[in-house]
Amino acid sequence: MKKLDVSTLEIFIAAVEERSLSRAAERENLVTSSVSKRITELEEYLKKPLFLRHGRGVEPTPAGTLLYHMPM
Repeated sequence: MKKLDVSTLEIFIAAVEERSLSRAAERENLVTSSVSKRITELEEYLKKPLFLRHGRGVEPTPAGTLLYHMPM
């Protein structure tokens, strides 16, 4: 990822709100692997983990929560 884009931030917001990459993918009309890849690229770009991933979904880290609450 060379720079942030609106669609990646929309995917991130969907993942936070849905607490699930698969439900975020459904909400954004994407496949889960695409959502996962975009989130990973965003984390690499920001050099911070944004989610804790577990079998039941995802939970935002403190950095993820901060990004979610930033005014845009």
